[in-house]
Amino acid sequence: MPNINAETMKKYLQMQVESGTGSDGTTKYANRSYKLKAEAADDKVYDAATALASLMAKPYRAICVVNTVELEEQ
Repeated sequence: MPNINAETMKKYLQMQVESGTGSDGTTKYANRSYKLKAEAADDKVYDAATALASLMAKPYRAICVVNTVELEEQ
């Protein structure tokens, strides 16, 4: 089995924020994305996200990190 190296190329903070109500009465959500440094630590990203959330007029449903990773065989 080959040894695989994974290198993070891009990293984004993605927050799912309430954006209104659908015609059926369900809550709709929109994604807000913020570019991060590839080496950003998850705990620091979470701290920044909760600080951003405290400034938003509408509540959030989820805080996610989206990584684009390049895989190479070593």
